[in-house]
Amino acid sequence: MVVAVAETVMQVVVLVHVMDHVQEIVKQEDNHLYSGRLFTPTVLLMESLNMKKYITLSITEYCNLSCIYCYEHYKSNKIMKLETAIQILKNELSANDGYDEVVIDFFGGEPFSEFELIKNCFEYICNNSWNKKWICFATTNGTLLNSNMKSWLTENKDRFWCSLSIDGTPKMHNINRCNSFEKIDLNFFQKNWPKQPVKMTISSDTLNNLSNGVKYLHDIGFAVLCNFAQGIDWSKGNLEILKEQLITLIDYYISNEKIIPCSLLNWRIDNVCYETKNRWCGAGKHMRTYDINGKIYPCHFFMPITLGYNADDKIKKILFKSDDLFFDKKCERCRIKSICPTCYGANFLLNGDVSKRDSTLCDFYKCIAIANSYFAYKKIEKYGLEYVSEQMNCGESDLLNSIKIIQNIKR
Repeated sequence: MVVAVAETVMQVVVLVHVMDHVQEIVKQEDNHLYSGRLFTPTVLLMESLNMKKYITLSITEYCNLSCIYCYEHYKSNKIMKLETAIQILKNELSANDGYDEVVIDFFGGEPFSEFELIKNCFEYICNNSWNKKWICFATTNGTLLNSNMKSWLTENKDRFWCSLSIDGTPKMHNINRCNSFEKIDLNFFQKNWPKQPVKMTISSDTLNNLSNGVKYLHDIGFAVLCNFAQGIDWSKGNLEILKEQLITLIDYYISNEKIIPCSLLNWRIDNVCYETKNRWCGAGKHMRTYDINGKIYPCHFFMPITLGYNADDKIKKILFKSDDLFFDKKCERCRIKSICPTCYGANFLLNGDVSKRDSTLCDFYKCIAIANSYFAYKKIEKYGLEYVSEQMNCGESDLLNSIKIIQNIKR
């Protein structure tokens, strides 16, 4: 199957002259490879040292929408008490824990259904002195913002950012998110937080319009983070559609070089040159989530609103500080494992194990890796190797070697 992926996405461009260049450089860079196994340089190990912690307050279990792919199966009208939120903020901001900065995310449900609670929490933070830098976020569907909320957010936009979920064109968004597009003021978000990407979730019903959705959001001025809906069997008839959509997007980005590519085509493919065991996120380490009762969870995927309260005992048994437990053994020989994304919370939700990836996305991610290598090749062809490697912040030999490795993915 993936052979066909390579032939289509690469458009049978075998990268002959690029591969010749790769071979020449690799001969001079044999220290990057030994015994068929790749090594981890110190620079990659340093990337795991994060002096910033991420705190999520799930202030409500209520949401005014019922999106078709929503993983929060246990919504209710319960909310976090102000006293609980204040105590959490006080503990996290005053803790002598080695972190220099705190990112505080107000989450739900839909957090702006409890706007007064958000305001009171923010005012508490602002009215006190802390030994850490901080910034607040809210992850929102954008449908509940009235003029009063917008005025407050605009006034505090430098210290309170909003992360908007918007699923592409109006038609795509309405398919996924309860015909809610007309309730969202897109210009408000773009004007106040122009550098904050929007979150675009792709369902099986909108995959065939992926490229149109991304381009639509780019035209408004947004950078775009794309993710696939969880709990869908993506292996059934969707791969060809994905290939076509990625090729369309690559052509678009080649013609519009100033636009930052969406996350699907912004992979650090040079990392395939290194064997790294860095985790994909800091769940249970420098990330933590508080539910409405103030109980700590590794991330929002592990909360009762997602898993129910019967999962708490299983969660307690997960050793989040043991990185080895987070790697799927079936991926051990995969050459793209160091760049292939995963979500530990979604893994646990779907398979009861943080390490077991969604196998239906395997060919999808191989396809995306190949598309990224093709995209890199097209940029090299147009702009030159030196310019592209500089823009991608990687070495020339690593970039060329990564293209070669990805082209030799075992089917």
